[in-house]
Amino acid sequence: MYNTYEYDITEALDIDNPLMIKELEEQADTSKGFIAHFHLGICYLNAINVDQDYAKAFYHFKLSASFGYDVAEYFLGLCFEKGIGEKINPDKMIYWYKRAAENDNIEAAYKMGLIYYQGSIIELNYLEALKYFRQAAEAQHALAITKLAICYYYGLGVRKDYNKAVEHLENVIGEGLAETQYYLGKCYENGYGVKKNYETAYQLYKNSADQGYAPSTCAIGVLYEEGLGVTKDIDQALECYFKAEAEDILEAIYRIGLCYSTGKGIEKDKEKAIEYFKIAADQQYPLAVYRLGHCYEYGSGISQDLTMAIQLYRLACDLDCKEAMYTLGQCYEEGRLIDKNDIKAAKLYMKSANLEYPHAQYKLAQCYSVGIGLEIDKKKAFDCYLLAAYSEFIPAMYHVGLCLYEGLGVDQKLNKALMWFEKAAERDHAYSQYMIGLMNEEGLGTEKNLLEAIKWYIKASTSGVADAQFKLGFFCKEGIGQSKDYSKAAKYFYTAAASSHCQAQYYLGLCYEEGLGVPQNYSEAAKLYLKAAEQGHVEAQCEIGLCYYHGKGAEVNYEKAFYWYEKAAEAGNCAAQYNLGIAYKSNAGNRKNMDLAQKWLTLSQAEMAKLTC
Repeated sequence: MYNTYEYDITEALDIDNPLMIKELEEQADTSKGFIAHFHLGICYLNAINVDQDYAKAFYHFKLSASFGYDVAEYFLGLCFEKGIGEKINPDKMIYWYKRAAENDNIEAAYKMGLIYYQGSIIELNYLEALKYFRQAAEAQHALAITKLAICYYYGLGVRKDYNKAVEHLENVIGEGLAETQYYLGKCYENGYGVKKNYETAYQLYKNSADQGYAPSTCAIGVLYEEGLGVTKDIDQALECYFKAEAEDILEAIYRIGLCYSTGKGIEKDKEKAIEYFKIAADQQYPLAVYRLGHCYEYGSGISQDLTMAIQLYRLACDLDCKEAMYTLGQCYEEGRLIDKNDIKAAKLYMKSANLEYPHAQYKLAQCYSVGIGLEIDKKKAFDCYLLAAYSEFIPAMYHVGLCLYEGLGVDQKLNKALMWFEKAAERDHAYSQYMIGLMNEEGLGTEKNLLEAIKWYIKASTSGVADAQFKLGFFCKEGIGQSKDYSKAAKYFYTAAASSHCQAQYYLGLCYEEGLGVPQNYSEAAKLYLKAAEQGHVEAQCEIGLCYYHGKGAEVNYEKAFYWYEKAAEAGNCAAQYNLGIAYKSNAGNRKNMDLAQKWLTLSQAEMAKLTC
């Protein structure tokens, strides 16, 4: 039965009356005959008490519409849309739907909204679509309200506003519409306009999927794949994806391709993955186009073709794929596959960031921070870090904390810096763990607490942060917050030194020189001092100078001794200044120079005086 109305349009008909058709024909000749003509059209359309006859249905709808009856105008539009009694005619369909909408027919207003929204019959126009959706929504048309919410969700013809999207969706969620449930589920899954709740998202998707709405079936698959709101179950996820694939849901096709590509829940088959990516890409699914480009770049499942990779990345960008914009930006920044161009890189990062891609927001912050394709702007850098951090991008959380800690692009606020470090540390960000330790050690943004500092340094150390390993070694050596333990100190210094941590190399050198926690070994000490000195560690430069001067752990070499003494002395190290002065005074290496000796000895005394003030 043709009935696109939310209520049964046949309710006004006395279908149990065998004389109904005759009575309607008699009424058609009266002053209110337009209603009778409309009812006759419904009867002929749906074979109610009469043989079905589309031509007669069209005839009566047209007569009724000639009186300006909005419902008949709507059904006349339907006839031209479906080819009922007349050939399909998009122009006439639009004409009659528009007339009906102008006469406040809510179904026609919704139809016109859909026509402009889909852009298949007439040029796509979201502003016109919104106008008609709003008209229907004012009369509480549930489908129109849902479409209005979708416009706010994606920012179609209106500024993106998740709060308004949720408001509209919740207004009609009681109607039980599958599409409404799906989009409200997406809001709960992503925390858009509402507090993130995977369990609620799952239930909404399930209610929608139970009505046969395939996008929700795919969405349930994603939750099972990631273990969000449900127990992680890749088999269940794949079952959902294959079910949605049968309904031509492009995301499901793409995700099946990903599973084949990685061997996730299914035997790895990169060639099969390519087949799925191509199916979705041929239908312009942005992520599939992007992923296909990635496969061509790296020769994964297909012969490497760098030209094709760039073409696909660009096509995906044209389809507003934020991931592709980010990757193409990387190509321009790195000069990979394409000539290096920082300005184009920054523009692409900005486009991707505007589509709320956290990786791009983070990268854009780095561009503003150090001037990659953009003028340095610490405030904009902070703002971009903050956007990415709100999307729970962990490195961005750390950088927000760092900006607040150092006052970069924002007023210094140590307590807020600590809060962001804690957020990142909860997600196992190692350097944030170190910063929490540092702030507890120094009493910054919180009360000084050495035990708490040690706790966080241990966590960061376990994750391989050399700074934390050095700190723990120093605490053990000096007995800070614990008893002195030279053996543990040396172990921590050794671990950090293996990561080329210059301070750890210097202190491990001291341990070897003095036999603290390790067997005394001047040669090993000299090697470590040299490694630290080459990284600019001033104290180590002085120490390696001493080693070369006295032949301690290294052969006597006055040239090298003078070189390292001068490096450290010029950096203001008073011990190196003194040693250099004495070297010149004593004619070491036949380089006696009393003027230089006096210069460096005087500078050394001045530096010492500063230290004792």
